[in-house]
Amino acid sequence: MSTLWKSITAGAIAGAAAVAVMNAYQSVVKPALNLDDAATRDVAHALSVPFEAVQYGAGITLGVLYGLLAERFPAATAGAGTAFGAAAWLVGDEIVVPLLGIAQGPEYDSVSGHVPGECVRVAG
Repeated sequence: MSTLWKSITAGAIAGAAAVAVMNAYQSVVKPALNLDDAATRDVAHALSVPFEAVQYGAGITLGVLYGLLAERFPAATAGAGTAFGAAAWLVGDEIVVPLLGIAQGPEYDSVSGHVPGECVRVAG
């Protein structure tokens, strides 16, 4: 198997595993903090697909992208991928989703309403 396909495969597996771990973690934390993943739910509704399909699709896609970037540009792994994760969140949740009209941007939510959900996502 070529290095390219190894990067793609490893990224896809890691992305799916990350979503599974995040879901397990959030199943405990979200009810305790009374949080909701409205943006993902809105994307799923807009695309007429199950909520989990959006989560796993995004996780696998980002995992593959990270695997490819890490292979070609080792600097992409800075902070054990934290910089990549932060950029993915900023571009996806805060820019692309609102621009597509799927969900409102952060300017429509208070800091106290927005930050806890993002902290759960980062921690998960």
